[in-house]
Amino acid sequence: MNPYLNLADFSAPLRLKIAQIHDLPTLPSIAAEVLELLSDPSYSPDALERILRQDPSLTAKILKMANSAFYSPRYPVDSLRRATLLLGSREIRQIVLSLSVVNLFRPVVGQTVFDREKFWRHSAETAVLAQAFLARLKVLAERDLGLEGDIVFCAGLLHDLGKIVMDHYFHDDFMKTLELAQQNFIPSLEAEIEVFDADHTVIGTWLAQNWKLPANLTSGIRFHHHPELDPEYPLLSVCIQVADLFSKVDEVSFSSDAAVAGIRLLPSWDLLREVVPEMGLLNLERFTFELEEEFTKARSFMDLVMEEMV
Repeated sequence: MNPYLNLADFSAPLRLKIAQIHDLPTLPSIAAEVLELLSDPSYSPDALERILRQDPSLTAKILKMANSAFYSPRYPVDSLRRATLLLGSREIRQIVLSLSVVNLFRPVVGQTVFDREKFWRHSAETAVLAQAFLARLKVLAERDLGLEGDIVFCAGLLHDLGKIVMDHYFHDDFMKTLELAQQNFIPSLEAEIEVFDADHTVIGTWLAQNWKLPANLTSGIRFHHHPELDPEYPLLSVCIQVADLFSKVDEVSFSSDAAVAGIRLLPSWDLLREVVPEMGLLNLERFTFELEEEFTKARSFMDLVMEEMV
């Protein structure tokens, strides 16, 4: 499956829907510059500070988050330089992307059926859990797996981006997919295809490409339901898929036993064992019992982000 999409790849009905979007938001230039700069391991901290200073509002939000209980600074963080030194490039990337994307898709007045706050909390949980899962894999493998935790975090945060696009621009049709899935007891992906002729991974990939997001983030959006089809970043996509499923452990109707059983039946599980043979040493059942701290971390992080959107 080609990870890259063109409008020509879409069906006529979907192209018609997309043509109706006249106010598609663009990723803030500051966020795009930060992502591009931090993709270079030899980036200059001075260059990062220069980019962030272009947006006083973003700078203020970063300082406020750096001084929050979530990061627990030993001393007050009173300058952008101190914030970047305290947080590090990886945290800065996560904060900038989170603030930028959440701010772009604020809830529409009068549309209360789809819970945006719940959506972003799920996205944050997936991001944090994917990061934790990768960290565990690295400990087991005792080697560099060619994937950084903050990249997995960002990909996890954006994995369901297509759902927000569907709800934001085609709210009534998106509500039909939720109703169809519930009434017919079918996966939401099937319902989306029936209504939109495409699922949220395709819509999300299209937006990610419009934003010119890095290929690894775009790939995570496209293949998080089928990492075995990911030709470039299968490990990243597997981490998101596993985290996405584990995030449902936090829901009353979904048990940790069901999550573990479900993960082991995924086609990508065999792929993961090929990429990381040491996977056999991972006790998934124990891992699920250690997730509460990660859930708390995710909730706290998104609380900070949502607070800055007020």
